Amino acid sequence: MRRGYQISQVETAHRKRTAVSSLLIFIAIPAVIILGFTLFNDRKYILVSWMILAMTVAPLFMVFEKRKPKAREIVLIAMMCALTLCVQLLCRMTIAIPRRNSNYNCQRNCAGAGGGFSDRRPVQVLY
Repeated sequence: MRRGYQISQVETAHRKRTAVSSLLIFIAIPAVIILGFTLFNDRKYILVSWMILAMTVAPLFMVFEKRKPKAREIVLIAMMCALTLCVQLLCRMTIAIPRRNSNYNCQRNCAGAGGGFSDRRPVQVLY
């Protein structure tokens, strides 16, 4: 059974996606990184990261623009998300991240110079 697409439409859409992807990869993303370092003095890295993320998702949206996604493509995206989540949880459980405890500072300042605490700050592991 033949679908309502013509070969020229498919080729045109493929060329358009390739051109946009190349433009984003080779020009836009490096430009955002360079501008992020120069304009924001390397302080707004989350904003730069979100901009890069939006630019990398744009070609994916262009693929699903005029056709229904296949189950194989959706499963691939779901598996990539699940692997990312598993690695993040693994790193969070195994790597200790030191964190300042605001209650510790209050008790130390209120109790005087010694305060009954050592000079080292406590390290809490985030789970």
